[in-house]
Amino acid sequence: MIKYELAKKLKEAGFEFKKFNDNSKCNCLNCNSVISTFGEPYKWCQSCNREAIEIDNKLFLLPTLSELIEACGKYFSLAENTKGEWLAIKYKFIEDTKHFNTEEFSVGNSKEEAVANLWLKLNSSKQI
Repeated sequence: MIKYELAKKLKEAGFEFKKFNDNSKCNCLNCNSVISTFGEPYKWCQSCNREAIEIDNKLFLLPTLSELIEACGKYFSLAENTKGEWLAIKYKFIEDTKHFNTEEFSVGNSKEEAVANLWLKLNSSKQI
């Protein structure tokens, strides 16, 4: 699960969270389930089996690992190092040489954290 501080950074940096219609009903798959709390600021939709988080009094579905990876774009890898940390790497393809070079990388304690940190790095220059 992504920690609140990291989720808030993603939101502030422009990551597209899926939003709820109101703060009690899930609409991720039009299931309209009532959301249960399992430890503030986290919530849970049992029907959709998805975690949600409350940021600035609004509910958002936490992105899945797949959604985070997709947001980082093509040419991506994820690996665990010997310390148990996760390394997310974004590559760029060099047309002249037909090789890949590392564009950016990030480390995290979970796969989701590593990829979320990578997305933040890849998108930090877009805010300037």
